[in-house]
Amino acid sequence: MNREFHYSLAWLSYELGIPGDVLCELAASAETHYRPFYKYKKGNRRLIDNPDCQLKAVQTEIRNRLLAPLPLSLIVHGCVKRRSAFTNAHVHTKARNLASIDVKRFYPNVTNRMVYALLRDRLRLGPDLARLLTLLTTRLGHLPHGAPTSDAIANLVLAPLDDQIEQLASDLDLRASRYLDNIDLAGVRAREAIGPVIVGLRKIGLAVRHGKTRNAGPRSPHIVTGLGVTSTNPSATRRDRDDVRIATYALIAAKQRGENIFELKRSVRGSIAHIAMTNPGSATRLKRQLLKLGGIRL
Repeated sequence: MNREFHYSLAWLSYELGIPGDVLCELAASAETHYRPFYKYKKGNRRLIDNPDCQLKAVQTEIRNRLLAPLPLSLIVHGCVKRRSAFTNAHVHTKARNLASIDVKRFYPNVTNRMVYALLRDRLRLGPDLARLLTLLTTRLGHLPHGAPTSDAIANLVLAPLDDQIEQLASDLDLRASRYLDNIDLAGVRAREAIGPVIVGLRKIGLAVRHGKTRNAGPRSPHIVTGLGVTSTNPSATRRDRDDVRIATYALIAAKQRGENIFELKRSVRGSIAHIAMTNPGSATRLKRQLLKLGGIRL
């Protein structure tokens, strides 16, 4: 990308393929274009900010045309083309020790000031354009869950830390990866990396979830982005397979009672797809049970 600063709204309009007056009007009323709701998963509640179709379309263009082309470290696997939770986990198979660090309340703690600084320094935008895009990509002073731009911005905010992690991994002979706010390092000296990573996070204004910061030795389960990595290939954990099996029978029972199964069916479909990524045999058996016992085809 051109290293000169950009100050012109006409330039931004051309780059995004969106009229400048539309961008300004949306930025001025961005808060009215969200339809927030809560998403529940395993007893936890998460606010999804959920931009409406108009704002989401603009955010998608910002992501695809301005943010996605910016280079990221090779250790990044979250929300990167041709990479996934599986490729992230595969980095750490059959390691002696595994250090895992989670960023505390990641999206709520990526502030509008951080986003403004990122847009100014990485995209080389003048103050007015950086402020305009900050209004279009943040909500209530932080990154919004559910906005197409949030994952790309999150990755770019953590880019300086990625460079430090790469150097740390080289110095300690470790394998490193990051999947959004999950950082994992595998190797004999993995424990030594935890402290420096925490310091690096603090330098960019973020903290860690101490309850999810751990070092797993050779006798402890090694879990990376929800997949077991003790053996040669990542695999869904036994707990996840059991949970999907229970949900499958709950779906069959709900169908037999004549209940509306739309949401439960969608949830089970996603869970089985997750299992199929690493345990295709288990996923196939669950699909057969749904069809045989409940007449349910996913």
